[in-house]
Amino acid sequence: MPKIRVFYSSNFKRKVSRLNKKDKYRVYKKISQFTTDPTSPGLHTHKLSGKLKYLWSFSVSISTRIVFRFVKEGILLLDVGSHDIYK
Repeated sequence: MPKIRVFYSSNFKRKVSRLNKKDKYRVYKKISQFTTDPTSPGLHTHKLSGKLKYLWSFSVSISTRIVFRFVKEGILLLDVGSHDIYK
């Protein structure tokens, strides 16, 4: 299976730039894992519901997730933060 192409929104880049070095490492490690195997159990990849039904997320840690959407060429990372990013 080929790796998934990843695109970064300006919002995602801004949020990551505010993270400490350890958390940035975790984020990029999980992105790499996702592009290799998006169904990996440790990622808890799932489709969101309600008004976010067109978005998906996967876990970085117990309290942090990455929100993304599928685009024609791959995935677009939209946001990173706690599980209540869009509440």
